[in-house]
Amino acid sequence: MALALPPALKAMVDELNTVDDLTDKYEILIELGAKVPDIPAEDKVPANLVHGCQSVVHIAASLQDGKLAFRGHADAMVVNGLLALLVLGLSGLRPEEFLVFPPDFIKETGIIKTLTPSRVNGFYNIHHRMHLLAEGLKNGGAA
Repeated sequence: MALALPPALKAMVDELNTVDDLTDKYEILIELGAKVPDIPAEDKVPANLVHGCQSVVHIAASLQDGKLAFRGHADAMVVNGLLALLVLGLSGLRPEEFLVFPPDFIKETGIIKTLTPSRVNGFYNIHHRMHLLAEGLKNGGAA
């Protein structure tokens, strides 16, 4: 059984599903990407780099009142939009909630069918990096 999407993520997935035109979907992704909290320059370090992406993607996380707060940046607008789905859609979950949440929701957006294999792989690599950060924070470590 699939897990219910968190409200912020559901709103973004629903918005992407309201349009059939590929150009419109990409415009929505780019607009979402502009809303991602940027990672401070001092956190744009190799330790926060997502490996396995063609784009340069940095991501960091912290706990705020026991809930994950992700921030990040990608150097490509479409990838930053994909990052937005993860960062904006999954911030606010407790680490335990995030750790059981699969990234397969991307299939519900319809956008995955149009992405290059390297972008799809990059999306899953971003989620994996976020998973590692959530594990570290859950176990009392720093992210």
